[in-house]
Amino acid sequence: MTARSVALLAAGLVLGGCSWLSSTVAPASCPIVSKVGDAAKLIRFAPSGGQDLNNIAFEAGIMDITGGCVSVDNGLWVDMTADFLAAKGPADTEGKASFEYFVAIVGQGDKVLAREQFASVIPFLATKNRNGIKESLAETIPLAKGQQGSDFHIFIGFVLTPDELAYNRAHPGG
Repeated sequence: MTARSVALLAAGLVLGGCSWLSSTVAPASCPIVSKVGDAAKLIRFAPSGGQDLNNIAFEAGIMDITGGCVSVDNGLWVDMTADFLAAKGPADTEGKASFEYFVAIVGQGDKVLAREQFASVIPFLATKNRNGIKESLAETIPLAKGQQGSDFHIFIGFVLTPDELAYNRAHPGG
Protein backbone atom coordinates (compact mmCIF):
# COMPACT_ATOMS: atom_id res chain seq x y z
CA MET A 1 0.00 0.00 0.00
CA THR A 2 1.28 3.45 -0.92
CA ALA A 3 0.69 6.13 1.72
CA ARG A 4 0.20 9.74 0.76
CA SER A 5 -0.43 12.76 2.92
CA VAL A 6 -2.37 15.18 0.82
CA ALA A 7 -0.68 18.54 1.23
CA LEU A 8 -3.42 20.85 0.02
CA LEU A 9 -2.26 24.26 1.10
CA ALA A 10 -4.15 26.53 -1.30
CA ALA A 11 -6.95 28.84 -0.22
CA GLY A 12 -5.94 28.86 3.42
CA LEU A 13 -6.17 25.11 3.93
CA VAL A 14 -3.32 24.23 6.26
CA LEU A 15 -2.27 20.92 7.71
CA GLY A 16 -3.27 20.57 11.32
CA GLY A 17 -1.90 18.52 14.17
CA CYS A 18 -2.94 15.04 15.11
CA SER A 19 -4.86 16.18 18.18
CA TRP A 20 -7.95 14.37 16.89
CA LEU A 21 -6.98 11.38 18.98
CA SER A 22 -7.88 13.28 22.13
CA SER A 23 -10.68 15.43 20.71
CA THR A 24 -13.89 15.71 22.71
CA VAL A 25 -15.76 17.66 20.02
CA ALA A 26 -19.15 16.37 18.84
CA PRO A 27 -19.17 13.86 15.96
CA ALA A 28 -18.32 15.40 12.60
CA SER A 29 -20.31 15.55 9.41
CA CYS A 30 -18.00 14.42 6.64
CA PRO A 31 -17.47 15.97 3.22
CA ILE A 32 -19.00 14.17 0.27
CA VAL A 33 -16.30 12.25 -1.62
CA SER A 34 -16.80 11.50 -5.32
CA LYS A 35 -15.01 10.28 -8.40
CA VAL A 36 -15.11 12.75 -11.29
CA GLY A 37 -17.27 10.99 -13.89
CA ASP A 38 -15.24 11.68 -17.05
CA ALA A 39 -11.95 11.26 -15.14
CA ALA A 40 -12.74 8.05 -13.19
CA LYS A 41 -11.18 5.85 -15.87
CA LEU A 42 -8.06 6.08 -17.98
CA ILE A 43 -7.38 4.34 -21.29
CA ARG A 44 -3.72 4.97 -22.15
CA PHE A 45 -2.80 4.25 -25.76
CA ALA A 46 0.72 3.55 -27.03
CA PRO A 47 2.32 6.69 -28.51
CA SER A 48 1.89 5.57 -32.12
CA GLY A 49 -1.02 3.76 -33.69
CA GLY A 50 -3.98 5.92 -32.72
CA GLN A 51 -6.96 4.94 -30.60
CA ASP A 52 -7.34 1.40 -31.85
CA LEU A 53 -8.17 -1.32 -29.30
CA ASN A 54 -4.96 -3.16 -30.23
CA ASN A 55 -3.00 -0.02 -29.35
CA ILE A 56 -4.09 0.13 -25.68
CA ALA A 57 -1.07 0.12 -23.34
CA PHE A 58 -3.27 -0.11 -20.22
CA GLU A 59 -6.67 0.67 -18.77
CA ALA A 60 -7.07 1.95 -15.21
CA GLY A 61 -10.01 2.83 -13.01
CA ILE A 62 -10.72 4.39 -9.66
CA MET A 63 -12.71 1.77 -7.81
CA ASP A 64 -13.80 2.15 -4.17
CA ILE A 65 -13.17 5.22 -2.04
CA THR A 66 -13.57 4.62 1.69
CA GLY A 67 -12.80 6.58 4.81
CA GLY A 68 -14.15 8.87 7.45
CA CYS A 69 -13.60 12.06 9.34
CA VAL A 70 -13.21 13.31 12.89
CA SER A 71 -13.57 16.78 14.38
CA VAL A 72 -10.32 18.33 15.55
CA ASP A 73 -9.56 21.76 17.00
CA ASN A 74 -11.03 24.28 14.52
CA GLY A 75 -11.19 21.72 11.75
CA LEU A 76 -11.96 18.34 10.35
CA TRP A 77 -9.50 15.46 9.90
CA VAL A 78 -10.39 13.48 6.75
CA ASP A 79 -8.78 10.07 6.24
CA MET A 80 -9.60 8.04 3.12
CA THR A 81 -8.34 5.29 0.84
CA ALA A 82 -8.80 5.15 -2.92
CA ASP A 83 -8.50 1.81 -4.72
CA PHE A 84 -7.01 1.86 -8.24
CA LEU A 85 -7.17 -1.12 -10.61
CA ALA A 86 -5.25 -1.44 -13.89
CA ALA A 87 -5.30 -3.98 -16.72
CA LYS A 88 -2.48 -4.52 -19.19
CA GLY A 89 -3.36 -3.83 -22.82
CA PRO A 90 -2.10 -5.52 -25.98
CA ALA A 91 0.36 -2.65 -26.65
CA ASP A 92 1.98 -2.70 -23.18
CA THR A 93 5.77 -2.56 -23.37
CA GLU A 94 6.60 -1.26 -19.87
CA GLY A 95 5.01 -3.85 -17.59
CA LYS A 96 3.33 -1.14 -15.51
CA ALA A 97 0.59 1.46 -15.52
CA SER A 98 2.06 4.90 -14.73
CA PHE A 99 -0.46 7.67 -14.19
CA GLU A 100 -1.29 10.82 -12.26
CA TYR A 101 -4.43 11.50 -10.29
CA PHE A 102 -5.75 14.55 -8.47
CA VAL A 103 -7.61 15.29 -5.27
CA ALA A 104 -9.56 18.54 -5.04
CA ILE A 105 -11.51 20.15 -2.21
CA VAL A 106 -14.49 22.22 -3.32
CA GLY A 107 -16.43 24.58 -1.08
CA GLN A 108 -19.68 26.46 -1.32
CA GLY A 109 -20.54 27.83 -4.75
CA ASP A 110 -18.40 25.10 -6.37
CA LYS A 111 -15.27 27.08 -5.58
CA VAL A 112 -12.10 24.95 -5.80
CA LEU A 113 -10.30 25.62 -2.52
CA ALA A 114 -7.37 23.28 -3.09
CA ARG A 115 -6.14 20.78 -5.68
CA GLU A 116 -3.09 18.49 -5.63
CA GLN A 117 -1.73 15.96 -8.15
CA PHE A 118 0.03 12.70 -7.36
CA ALA A 119 2.01 10.27 -9.52
CA SER A 120 1.41 6.57 -9.08
CA VAL A 121 2.46 3.27 -10.66
CA ILE A 122 0.72 -0.10 -10.73
CA PRO A 123 3.16 -2.86 -11.71
CA PHE A 124 1.93 -5.77 -13.81
CA LEU A 125 3.09 -9.08 -12.43
CA ALA A 126 4.54 -11.62 -14.88
CA THR A 127 1.66 -14.05 -14.38
CA LYS A 128 -1.23 -11.56 -14.19
CA ASN A 129 -2.69 -8.98 -16.56
CA ARG A 130 -4.37 -7.00 -13.75
CA ASN A 131 -3.19 -5.47 -10.53
CA GLY A 132 -4.33 -2.85 -8.06
CA ILE A 133 -3.09 -0.51 -5.37
CA LYS A 134 -4.55 1.45 -2.48
CA GLU A 135 -3.64 5.11 -2.02
CA SER A 136 -4.09 6.47 1.52
CA LEU A 137 -4.92 10.15 1.76
CA ALA A 138 -5.26 12.35 4.84
CA GLU A 139 -6.01 16.05 5.26
CA THR A 140 -7.14 18.49 7.90
CA ILE A 141 -9.68 21.01 6.62
CA PRO A 142 -9.99 24.14 8.79
CA LEU A 143 -13.61 25.05 9.53
CA ALA A 144 -14.88 28.57 10.09
CA LYS A 145 -17.52 29.13 12.74
CA GLY A 146 -20.78 27.57 11.55
CA GLN A 147 -19.15 25.42 8.86
CA GLN A 148 -19.33 21.65 8.86
CA GLY A 149 -17.82 18.89 6.78
CA SER A 150 -20.89 18.56 4.59
CA ASP A 151 -20.16 22.10 3.30
CA PHE A 152 -17.25 20.60 1.34
CA HIS A 153 -16.92 18.12 -1.51
CA ILE A 154 -13.76 16.11 -2.23
CA PHE A 155 -13.21 14.98 -5.83
CA ILE A 156 -10.77 12.33 -7.08
CA GLY A 157 -9.93 11.73 -10.74
CA PHE A 158 -7.22 10.84 -13.21
CA VAL A 159 -5.19 13.62 -14.80
CA LEU A 160 -6.08 13.12 -18.47
CA THR A 161 -4.74 14.52 -21.71
CA PRO A 162 -7.31 16.26 -23.94
CA ASP A 163 -7.35 13.15 -26.20
CA GLU A 164 -7.92 10.81 -23.23
CA LEU A 165 -10.78 12.98 -21.97
CA ALA A 166 -12.34 13.08 -25.45
CA TYR A 167 -12.05 9.28 -25.67
CA ASN A 168 -13.77 8.84 -22.27
CA ARG A 169 -16.61 11.13 -23.34
CA ALA A 170 -17.02 9.30 -26.65
CA HIS A 171 -16.97 5.87 -24.91
CA PRO A 172 -18.75 6.42 -21.55
CA GLY A 173 -19.46 2.75 -20.82
CA GLY A 174 -16.03 1.28 -21.32
